Amino acid sequence: MANVKQDIQGLDHLIVKLTNLAKIEPGTADEALRVQAQDLRAILKSTPYPPKPPDSRYRRTGGLANAWSVVKKAVARYALFNSKDYSSYVVGVKQAFMHVGRWWQAHNIIRENMPSIFDRIKDIYIPLWSKK
Repeated sequence: MANVKQDIQGLDHLIVKLTNLAKIEPGTADEALRVQAQDLRAILKSTPYPPKPPDSRYRRTGGLANAWSVVKKAVARYALFNSKDYSSYVVGVKQAFMHVGRWWQAHNIIRENMPSIFDRIKDIYIPLWSKK
């Protein structure tokens, strides 16, 4: 089965710091990273498909967009996952030849959105942390 899985941990030094803080305050870090993962899932789900190739008779169902999910791997550690068997060929690192250059890749969408995601983490994490 081929699918796309994007592990969220380690994307930036902020994630590393939050993960380290999770050892001290696991519930607070877990909530911030859970929300981050859900935000990234929403971004991937709402990223538009490219236009159909000319003369394509394929009917798009939206199944790829709707197959994104967040999986909790451990406290303060989440992964994004697309359960469609063909997802890695469409939005994964090793795209099928007909998708290269036409379809976006999940890791690029995540990377492009990280500044706003980090701002969101700070907005969530700092108030949660200050309540402790």
